[in-house]
Amino acid sequence: MKTIAPFQNAPIGMVCFDRGLTLLECNESAANLFGARCVAGESLCSIGDLSEICSELSTWLLTTERTLSLESGKNGRRLEFQCWLSDTDLVYALVKDATEKARDTARMNLLATAVEQAWESVCITDAELDSPGPHFVYCNRGYEALMGYREAEVLGLSPRIHQGPLTDKAVLARLKQNLRNGTNFHGEAINYKKDGSPFWLEWKISPIKDEAGKIINFIAFQRDITPLKEAQQRARDLSSIMAHELKAPLTSINGALGLLQISYEPESADELLTIGMDSIQRLLRLINDILEVEQLEDRKFELKLDVFSVRRLFTSVQQTLQNYIPENNLHIVIDLPKDLNLYADIDRITQVLINLTSNALKYSPKGGTVTLRGLVAEDNSVRLSVHDQGPGIREENLTKLFFRFQQLAAEDGVPREGSGVGLAIAKSLVESHGGKIGAESVLGEGSTFWFQLNGNGHFPHEQEASMSPSSVLLVDDNELFASFIKRRMTSLGYLVNRVTSLNNIGAALKTFTPQMCIVGSETVGAVDAVASIGDAKPQIPIVTVSGFGTDGEGLISSISPSKLSAEQFIEQLQRKLLR
Repeated sequence: MKTIAPFQNAPIGMVCFDRGLTLLECNESAANLFGARCVAGESLCSIGDLSEICSELSTWLLTTERTLSLESGKNGRRLEFQCWLSDTDLVYALVKDATEKARDTARMNLLATAVEQAWESVCITDAELDSPGPHFVYCNRGYEALMGYREAEVLGLSPRIHQGPLTDKAVLARLKQNLRNGTNFHGEAINYKKDGSPFWLEWKISPIKDEAGKIINFIAFQRDITPLKEAQQRARDLSSIMAHELKAPLTSINGALGLLQISYEPESADELLTIGMDSIQRLLRLINDILEVEQLEDRKFELKLDVFSVRRLFTSVQQTLQNYIPENNLHIVIDLPKDLNLYADIDRITQVLINLTSNALKYSPKGGTVTLRGLVAEDNSVRLSVHDQGPGIREENLTKLFFRFQQLAAEDGVPREGSGVGLAIAKSLVESHGGKIGAESVLGEGSTFWFQLNGNGHFPHEQEASMSPSSVLLVDDNELFASFIKRRMTSLGYLVNRVTSLNNIGAALKTFTPQMCIVGSETVGAVDAVASIGDAKPQIPIVTVSGFGTDGEGLISSISPSKLSAEQFIEQLQRKLLR
């Protein structure tokens, strides 16, 4: 066909057609791009894969617009059309292969999306290194999550907003020198978030250069490495403990055994063996403490939550520790105006209170008094505290107390044994309950260690929601049956709250409303228990059970009086709960 003379050999495609999309002229480049033979007089729509283009052209020709830009793509190729309507009502179009351009655009869009959605902080600055530069020109969502700023808040500002008194100036100097030289930088330093909190930041910064090799921007990849730094510090602390705490008892054991080996003197053997055994016990305590704090920090334990009396807790600790240091004639007193109730793991909280109380006794003067107090805090949680009459703790040391291996020198100069992990264990246990722990002290007047937990009927809303519709109250002192009920009902999605005596039922029912109560008929006060539940919550169904038959492996095989199998009993409970 006749082609448009000026563009016959042009590398760019050229076509001409009328308003009816009838092809009038086409050069060779256009025909190659279409991948089809072009014949004048044919409809443009019959050429190759131009049906999509023709639809858009027809719509455009119905408007008053004189120009149109569009793209069409099939079979992995993409064509770009630049069209204009001439004064003679003919349409001319330039056709270009836009396949690579489309791939580049898609690649850039994918890259932009990936960077924007990356969890790691990515930010880009201009290349102005002298103050007040450089300036932020882009920050992704990872940066916003890490630093606490929204992108709009920092665009145009300098990354220096994240530096503070703890930021290492030597690292900043090396960073600036690397950037001036156009080389990559990798470093670590303390930075500051929007709320002013410091944290350890790892930087990886690279220059962005134009085609001429000129630096036009810097891109920084950042992440919070505070947990890593804390782990490294714990490793250093552990090395220090190994060097100091283990050295003394091992030296004592070695010396005692060495003397026994050289010369066995019956009159001194008992004393040497005692030294060795005491040192071994000290080593075991240290190792157990280290293992326990690791387990607690990794949350490798399960809380067995229940309602119990604070007075019962205090009395137990008092009886356990009253003769902790008998030669010092110390006293433990309880200051509890009225009884309070906690919802917690009684064994774990007893461990916390024993730790705090034994520390208080350790630092108390001869004849001193340690006071255990309980009260309802302003937020309606229960606050328990241990007050001593010891030498006190300096204010700057209070924040260090709950970190592992922190053994502060006593203000009275008296050395005291300890692994330095007891308070770290107490902190982990309290926080695992969703509580908080702290200390207050005045030099010369003693110290008070306290912790707060939910109790006395006060729980977070989400806990109430989880307890209310799907909870079961179990009143039973038989460990085998209680274990069976807890295991089976928990697997079915029910929360089982257990009390073992009549005294705890009232407190439990104030804390939550169960969907059912299961009462073991052999429990002490079972009849009174049924009556008290009915009086307090008359709408709650009560199931009484007795006669737990067991198989050869000690598993429950039947439940009297109806001789139900264990599985039948659980099925009946389910039917009652689902009504």
